[in-house]
Amino acid sequence: MPEPEGIAPSNVAIEAAYLILSRDEQGQKDYKKSMDRDDLTLDEWINHSVTEKADDICYMIRIRQKVEALVRKAFLIGTEDESGLDDRREAEDKCVAKLLGFKP
Repeated sequence: MPEPEGIAPSNVAIEAAYLILSRDEQGQKDYKKSMDRDDLTLDEWINHSVTEKADDICYMIRIRQKVEALVRKAFLIGTEDESGLDDRREAEDKCVAKLLGFKP
């Protein structure tokens, strides 16, 4: 597929492309088959996709829980500089940055 002229891929798109290629390579090593395989029915392909998405939903819920816990913890760790903030997003960003050791 040709790249559109004058448009450079974002860093996110580049990382996603590497991830896809890496997963394809690992899948071929593990299963000795490529995604071009013809041994699955359409229903089996759909089932594989649905179960992967269900797993992803579980992962995202757990990630949300962990981030919420980190933000709550950051508010408890001494938030004297966040006390006057009205913008919840800014307060959360500052708390997460503090937990990760970054200076906001």
